[in-house]
Amino acid sequence: MNKRSRKLILLAIVVIAATVFLISQSSKTNLADHPLIINHSPSEKNSPDGPIVIQAIEPVDPSRGTLTITPEASGETQVIDEYIIFWPHQEGFVDGTGYTVKFDNYRTTSGKEFGAMTTKFASDNSTEHTALQTEVLGLYGRTNNPFLDGLPFTEPYLFRISLLDNRQTAKPPYGLFVETLVIQGRSETIESFNANTLKAKEAATKWIKSQGVNPETDATIVYRLDYSDVGDDEFTGDGADPADLN
Repeated sequence: MNKRSRKLILLAIVVIAATVFLISQSSKTNLADHPLIINHSPSEKNSPDGPIVIQAIEPVDPSRGTLTITPEASGETQVIDEYIIFWPHQEGFVDGTGYTVKFDNYRTTSGKEFGAMTTKFASDNSTEHTALQTEVLGLYGRTNNPFLDGLPFTEPYLFRISLLDNRQTAKPPYGLFVETLVIQGRSETIESFNANTLKAKEAATKWIKSQGVNPETDATIVYRLDYSDVGDDEFTGDGADPADLN
């Protein structure tokens, strides 16, 4: 092998190594280290209704880019200003489930490419919104409303109240999702369980009223049991009539 051939082989090795390095850099799984990202949320755990947010160093081009979630979660992706946001719909993230989020082909309005990005998190009912999530909810979702800012609200073992749509405007009528968190004991009768569930629904309605919201005129409420495999009765499905509580 002559000297020229050795130089060509060496150059080819350098080019391949550089290509592998660039690919690995464009496929960063740690968003915290990405040079185009200021902040992101969630990182490890997420509230079931918490939006997925990436905050870039400059405005993001809304005309391109795809966001994929595995397992699939219902919701909508929005690119606005320097944010990439996924707004989950009602029950968008199932409590206790792990999710992988992939971002592809996003770039800033000045042409800076993000490359392929991946992040993972677990949905957890006990997790509150992060500061970044609260920020985007204030900017593009909720706006200066103490009642909305207090959601989701959980009374342990009784109920959890959240919004049907995270982009709820600041004015009523509000779309509210009420989960009853009553657990049926092994020796408890279905009648006793239903009675406790009704009490939890009444407690949720009472809390809504205590916030200055009229459940009949200012809200559309959808009820659901957190434990829905307890039998066939009027309280085990979605959409129980709030009028039953009056």
